[in-house]
Amino acid sequence: MEDGRKEVIQGCISRINLSQIILGEGLFGVALNEIVYVGNQKVVGEVIKLDGDSTIISLYEDAVGLQVGDRIICSGSSLSIELGPGLIGQIFDGLQNPLAEIAEETDSLYIPRAANNFAPLDHTKLWYFEPNKKLSTGSFLSGGDIYGQVKETPIFTHRLCLQPDRSGRITYLAPEGSYTLNDTVLRLEEAGRETNYKMSYKWPVHKPRPVAETLRSDQPLFVNIRAIDSLFPITHGSTVTMPGVWGCSKGHVMYYMSKYANIDAYIQVGSGDRSMEAVEHILSLPEGTTPDNQNMLMSRSVLISNTVGMANAAREASIYTAVTIAEYFRDMGYNICLVSDSTSRWVQALLQTSLILGETPIHYARDKPGTLYSKLDSFYGRAGNVLCQSSSPCSRKGSVTILSTVVSSGEWESDPEIAKTWDTVSAFWFLDVKLAQRRHYPSISWRVGFSKCYKLLEPYYKREYPGWIEIRKKMKEILELETDIIQQGEERELSEKDKVVLAVAKMIREDFLQQNCFTPYDRQCPFWKLAGMMKNFVKFYELAVEAVERRGMSFDALKKTEGVSQLMQRLCCMKFQEPFPRPGEEGGRVEIDEKYRRLYHDLDIIQN
Repeated sequence: MEDGRKEVIQGCISRINLSQIILGEGLFGVALNEIVYVGNQKVVGEVIKLDGDSTIISLYEDAVGLQVGDRIICSGSSLSIELGPGLIGQIFDGLQNPLAEIAEETDSLYIPRAANNFAPLDHTKLWYFEPNKKLSTGSFLSGGDIYGQVKETPIFTHRLCLQPDRSGRITYLAPEGSYTLNDTVLRLEEAGRETNYKMSYKWPVHKPRPVAETLRSDQPLFVNIRAIDSLFPITHGSTVTMPGVWGCSKGHVMYYMSKYANIDAYIQVGSGDRSMEAVEHILSLPEGTTPDNQNMLMSRSVLISNTVGMANAAREASIYTAVTIAEYFRDMGYNICLVSDSTSRWVQALLQTSLILGETPIHYARDKPGTLYSKLDSFYGRAGNVLCQSSSPCSRKGSVTILSTVVSSGEWESDPEIAKTWDTVSAFWFLDVKLAQRRHYPSISWRVGFSKCYKLLEPYYKREYPGWIEIRKKMKEILELETDIIQQGEERELSEKDKVVLAVAKMIREDFLQQNCFTPYDRQCPFWKLAGMMKNFVKFYELAVEAVERRGMSFDALKKTEGVSQLMQRLCCMKFQEPFPRPGEEGGRVEIDEKYRRLYHDLDIIQN
């Protein structure tokens, strides 16, 4: 037991409140967040409040079949999940029940009641264990040190780290070979006694895994979506929220994150999905392949799914289960992306539980729980770029990036959930319903949103893409000028510069920000291609403005000048250059760079 308690605490149900909340009595000494088993079927629940002699328990299932007087047995520990080889490629629910195995064993569409007999990981499968060759008998290990590894999939190596709260001298390290999760692969002498270690262990989901140091996030996470990588870039270890109404192509962005982002592992949690959405996620991601088409996306992914019909406690558990798995992979030295879809349904579950407990909602938003801010802080606070715990002076680095979707109404500015995330997160990508209605995908608004990561990435841009910072600033200025012109409407008489702004802004919107993920030329846009496109758009704008302001030409006359209309057509066609003619190889980069350079020099026609 986690808290070292030896006696088993038992009580009974004194009252059943609604379908998922029960009151227990006689549970003296029970702890908050402790897992309990209720009734003869041992339905799992969690202690959510201690109120005098009464204990309020939230069930992970409904209370059908339970009655007053049924026995309650305390486990002595909080909700914990098993961590080890076999996580990658799995589909779990919020309690880490393996859904594929349950479906195969029960031949049913539904998870059986009190499904506690299914091990999260396969303990009979053989894994090829490779010990750390730098270690030997007598070597000292502390928490976080790597003592071996397992090739879990062709593209993911599972590094086996000692549990963060353990240390000792090695008395046995298993030789290279095949072992199951039940086999001892490591034995340490700790305080005069020996302890056996297997390749898997359990960790409480509400307990953040310790790190050596939290680092500055200064390495870019490229999504390969031009609207994001150019206007609202993010770093490894950042936090992002993506609000929008239904039908705004949030799945478009999530697909890019899972397939094209420069990450080592992808975790997606559906905390309250509608049944059809859950089925879509479960069916679509396993069918996807990595950009080189050599491996399946599930060979670096974990799915956690909870439908809206499941208990409120299960929805919250799914969030913490996902972030604990993400931290576990991070401690191996990997960059992890965790997508939560959506936090709005998690907040709905929190509200329902909060009202049952008699807690006061937020005073200006009666549909949001009073614990909203603290819950969001505890969730987003587990993201970050870190120095992993280890005794090695040259320790490894890892990160957890969190992207959460939020279902907003039309008046999103007054939503306290979005207002809180606005203050908390590193980047804000707003999905505009008007863009979606015009079939402009991805429907990320260039007018609403921000990225605090941009300043952190400036040294990278200056080093790798000199001059790009000024180009980005100019492109944002063009889009802002277009917005000002449109807002003034008929009150403003268009100048020749205004006509240039409107024409170039239209090209940027339609031929740069709009991106078709179903085409070979546009489904993936590496940063070098994006930078070349922006450079040419901005140069055309600056030369056109110079022509109409300093030389007194009208923009219509400029377009009729020999060669200018052809140049504008070439600008619009830049995105049709395919960056990866052969999957996984930048075979098109040399050709595209040359074409963009030629176009850049040909734009001097405007000046001459």
